[in-house]
Amino acid sequence: MRKHVAIATALTLALIIPHTSAIASSARKSGDERGSRAVTAARSVLVVNTNQRESTLFGTVIGENGDPIAGAKIVLQLLSTVTTVNALVATSSPEGTFVIPSVRTELEYRIRIEREGYLPYEQVLTFRQAINQQSFSMRSASAVTARASYEQGLAAYQSGNLQEAATAMAEAVLVFDDLQSNDATLLAALSALGQIKLQLGELEDAGAAFERILRVSTNNAAAHTGLGHVRDRQGDLQRASEHFEHAIELQPEDPRAHFNLGSLLVTMGQMEEAIEVLEQCLQLEESFPQAHRSLGNAYAQSGKPKQAVEHLRTYLEQMPDAPDAAQIRELIAELQGSA
Repeated sequence: MRKHVAIATALTLALIIPHTSAIASSARKSGDERGSRAVTAARSVLVVNTNQRESTLFGTVIGENGDPIAGAKIVLQLLSTVTTVNALVATSSPEGTFVIPSVRTELEYRIRIEREGYLPYEQVLTFRQAINQQSFSMRSASAVTARASYEQGLAAYQSGNLQEAATAMAEAVLVFDDLQSNDATLLAALSALGQIKLQLGELEDAGAAFERILRVSTNNAAAHTGLGHVRDRQGDLQRASEHFEHAIELQPEDPRAHFNLGSLLVTMGQMEEAIEVLEQCLQLEESFPQAHRSLGNAYAQSGKPKQAVEHLRTYLEQMPDAPDAAQIRELIAELQGSA
């Protein structure tokens, strides 16, 4: 009986870390470019009443995710007034709303909103017409800190310093330690931390990061993929396959999701299922050399040398300088001899 040369099937791990600009897409841009960098911005919706020269400001204070912020202190001050004696002051309700009467039109006001745990909000407003409703969005101070750590970790990862990257991502995650939050920065930092820990071989920490994502975002395909790799390397192939299957259900058009499961099925000796999944992978992405190699291996172990040779040759065509090129050529020669 001929013994086929064993081919190491490598499960891919693609570290995809979104840039901070993608994470912070919900943050509002500043309406006062002259303001301090510590002052957050807002976007206003104005409803006019042209018959009034004095009006009432109905406001709502919200966080970046749209949730109301209660207990915020709002100070509306005429810019022409040098003291706060004539300032108009209000406090936001549990619903985040507040009312400030006696607002004068045609005058410039500076509004400042403060709340513990948030960056101060400040903007210059000119009430040329009566105001009916206006929303003010505040940025969480902790979220800003987390984004800074995340950005530091991203830079370290891109420079190849995995330990520094892991430390910075962990610091970003710590900001949210007491929160079961689905904040975009938290989820991105956890995903990056899990994948970096996986590359470092720290499997327990990697698994903990991916599991925390799934507690608040159960349909996160990247977390299922990460846990699949963790369980595979821990030797729990059944649980690994379950996570890879979830990833395919969530992203059926992703060829790597199919490749991960198909390659694992080869390792598990389930060749018929592996061939089906890997064929689906190549239907989605024909130029996927690792998938051709895994599929060739599956066909070889299924007693189908012709199909095996076809895919192994394609693998060498797409990756002529592959580290295992000599091994693959030996296998092809052996398969041709047995045909």
